[in-house]
Amino acid sequence: LGEHYRELTGDGIDAVDAITFLSDKIKAKPALDVRAAYHDPCHALYGLGQYAEPRELLRSIGVDIVDMENGCCGMAGTFSLSFRSLSDALLKRRVEEFEKTGAEILVTSCPGCLFQLSKSVPSARVFHAIEVVEEGLLK
Repeated sequence: LGEHYRELTGDGIDAVDAITFLSDKIKAKPALDVRAAYHDPCHALYGLGQYAEPRELLRSIGVDIVDMENGCCGMAGTFSLSFRSLSDALLKRRVEEFEKTGAEILVTSCPGCLFQLSKSVPSARVFHAIEVVEEGLLK
């Protein structure tokens, strides 16, 4: 619908999420020295086609990105409530993938994923991408 709304109604606005908006706006000197695994939220990867933007944004502030296999963390809105055992299995697999990377922190751009991942990874190691960008800009 997002692609066809203007066509159907004759009006509308262009909207992008914060990561896409900032990815080509921030021109900072790399200030952080941290190795991070990036978790692609399902809605961003599959719905928005967003892959390069968060990585470019984080690299621009000095984050060394370690990729993981694409995979759901198991949150998916109410899915985690309706299918708890499957959600927990997906989360377990995702955390194991993170641990294999040897990254210091785990970064995502989805509050739901952040909540889910924080259940199994100490919260001191899981961050929203905007938190990391803020740290890089203020350092």
